[in-house]
Amino acid sequence: MSFLIYPTIKQAPILGMLGMGGGIAKARGSTGFDYSAYSSYLTWQLSFKTNFNDTSGNGYNISTSNITISSDYSKHYSNSAKFTGGASGTFSTDVWDAVNNGGNWTLEYWIYNASTSMTAGYGSNVLTSRAAFDNSNGWIRLGFGGLTGNVPRLRHNRNGGFTAHMTDDGSEKATPSGEWIHVATSKSGSTIRSFYNGTLIDTDTDSGSIHVSRGLIGGDDYGNYASFQTFYMQDLRLWTGSGADLYTANFTPPGAIE
Repeated sequence: MSFLIYPTIKQAPILGMLGMGGGIAKARGSTGFDYSAYSSYLTWQLSFKTNFNDTSGNGYNISTSNITISSDYSKHYSNSAKFTGGASGTFSTDVWDAVNNGGNWTLEYWIYNASTSMTAGYGSNVLTSRAAFDNSNGWIRLGFGGLTGNVPRLRHNRNGGFTAHMTDDGSEKATPSGEWIHVATSKSGSTIRSFYNGTLIDTDTDSGSIHVSRGLIGGDDYGNYASFQTFYMQDLRLWTGSGADLYTANFTPPGAIE
């Protein structure tokens, strides 16, 4: 005998309530969750279908010369952003300022790791607010780090604050290669929750702010300690504001940006 278990997701805001995104939640696709009800909190949205442009309306486009739009692998479309050999781009630090000023936030994306090895103790970025060799407290980093055995693990952390190993619950488990995974970190008050394919894998407490030096996607934030992964990305979304803590329990990862 089998049973269906439905995801529990933060209830959408009520239409017309002050300080909340308008709209009444209605089931959408397999998520059972109307993301459009949170549209007023959408700060940054990149699909990487054909370009690196922000479709949130805020104009936080990525400037890049060596990230490519590739048809190698795709979760929802025919293309995705390809990062290889330390490929990187920059974006406005206003993105991180919005996180600091918004109170609650959610950052989520789909990622496909194509590498199976990574030098132990070394790392490479997905996103960071950290400048090269900057040891200031508070920078945020989403990226890969090499584990014992020279395998990569994806981690989200704010220096001096929360740390979440995105493919496990703290054990040294490599990030799988050759498959699309959805990762999300959501801040609600001082509680930070991180999710792997919609499953809650880490809960932490962090009330600190992000130290902002730059906006960097891909590449490396610490000079001589890089061991670059080849990875692909789709549907990067950042939500900020009082009601932007989208995920507070297990959920079904969202479909394509429409």
